Amino acid sequence: MFVLGLRRVTCLLWLMILCSAPMVNAQQQIGHRGQTGSGPATSLPAGDVFKLVSPSVFIVESLDANGAVIMMGSGVAISLDVVVTNYHVIADGKAWRVRQGEKLWDAAVTHDDAAHDLCSLKVVGLNARPVRLRRISTVEIGEQVYAIGSPEGLELSLSEGIVSGIRHLQTGDMIQMTAAISHGSSGGGLFDSSGRLIGLTTSYIEGGQSLNFAIPADLVPTLDSHPVNGASTAHGQDPAFQAGVLMFYGLDLLEKCPANGVLDKKKRVRCNYSVYSCLAT
Repeated sequence: MFVLGLRRVTCLLWLMILCSAPMVNAQQQIGHRGQTGSGPATSLPAGDVFKLVSPSVFIVESLDANGAVIMMGSGVAISLDVVVTNYHVIADGKAWRVRQGEKLWDAAVTHDDAAHDLCSLKVVGLNARPVRLRRISTVEIGEQVYAIGSPEGLELSLSEGIVSGIRHLQTGDMIQMTAAISHGSSGGGLFDSSGRLIGLTTSYIEGGQSLNFAIPADLVPTLDSHPVNGASTAHGQDPAFQAGVLMFYGLDLLEKCPANGVLDKKKRVRCNYSVYSCLAT
């Protein structure tokens, strides 16, 4: 009787383990997917990453006093009605709007951090799908990444590459990657293989081989401490703004450009409309 009872208990234990295993596994998967700021989660194919995050990527346009577009970049939704982009995309505008396909929304600059080339736009009625953020401290060199933006106005273009370096500058880190970007990519999203935002694509060195850079997504939450003071923002030619950008990108990567938009024929560092170099707008 004792042996029979032991066998019954053993069988019951195995049944309990077998029945509970799928539940534990499912809970682990749900928890892992729900994490933000952690290491690599489930890796998705490029097409699935695009499907997941492309609804959250927009074109950002800066307008002059007459309503004409004077600057175009990209932006990423971090909440239902907030889009983040590079500060240099909006710096010279008098008004702003975001666009996706045939849809247009008016936007207002609510927070800006010129020193880190970052800002946020309030877009009433956008109802966007917010992206998840990931900390740069968890990003590893060699990871697969995807850039989504509007290079040369080609909306929702996807490029892929790897993280090729983390550059530690005086005022913060920059992500170096091989995913291709061009003018118009500024403010677009740099995503990991599970669709989390790890940075905003910002700059590149034209004469180099895939020397492209992104601002870490870590800086996005810090915008809350940089509300816009007054009705207008700093001008792109403001010395204080340029000094801040110079410090962030480094003197060897960022300098005042001549009118032809090329800083040095040997380095062929590309400029942003002769405002400052290396920026991808």
